[in-house]
Amino acid sequence: MLWFIGLMVLAGVGLIVAGFFEKQAEAPEANIARRVNRVANTPLAGSTMPGRLPADAQRDIDREFAKEEETRARTERRKT
Repeated sequence: MLWFIGLMVLAGVGLIVAGFFEKQAEAPEANIARRVNRVANTPLAGSTMPGRLPADAQRDIDREFAKEEETRARTERRKT
């Protein structure tokens, strides 16, 4: 039983040490803010233009979001 506890402590210390070497991920607040902004810009079902399918409107929003993400990723890569 004592060896099991020692193994668990060793594994915990190993995970903590490995965590120090991990690259810090993007701040969760920024990620959430981008997603909230995307949801806020998504048109409701009744607000689409007549003669236009909601899927087309969503595709346009997805395309714009992808462009924004690509430019953000490019600027982030240039910083490093």
